[in-house]
Amino acid sequence: MSARQASLALAICLLSASSLLTACATESEPTPGASPSSTMAGETCDQSAVTQAVQSFYSSTEAVEATGLALQSVASVQCAGDWAVAQIVVGDGAGHNIDDYEVAQRTGADWAVADRMTVCGTWDPKKPAQMPQDVVIDERLYASACTRN
Repeated sequence: MSARQASLALAICLLSASSLLTACATESEPTPGASPSSTMAGETCDQSAVTQAVQSFYSSTEAVEATGLALQSVASVQCAGDWAVAQIVVGDGAGHNIDDYEVAQRTGADWAVADRMTVCGTWDPKKPAQMPQDVVIDERLYASACTRN
């Protein structure tokens, strides 16, 4: 299990144990598949293909089965070049939801979820505002993809 998957599992456990669950739940969730997208100037983005890649990832990931988390919705998609960031909602199906982000990469006509730990580079906690030298994702999406949980 990756560090990101472990932190998602921990987050849902903490939500389940909290007496503030109702305050944490998303009150108005976007309709699955009906997500807005934004693109950088001059870019093309196949929002539905990105959404399908995220849905496929969540339907076939062992960590999702192990933690009980499932994709609830894709709220938005932002693209730059061959990269996209999807704002998503994951949860346990009982209203205990967490906002999260997934990165997708286009190769040819296909989109696939990419590992943020790999594409975001080696983050230096002593220089949190500085973009790592080894960033793989399009730099225009770095803040959206790599600086939030």
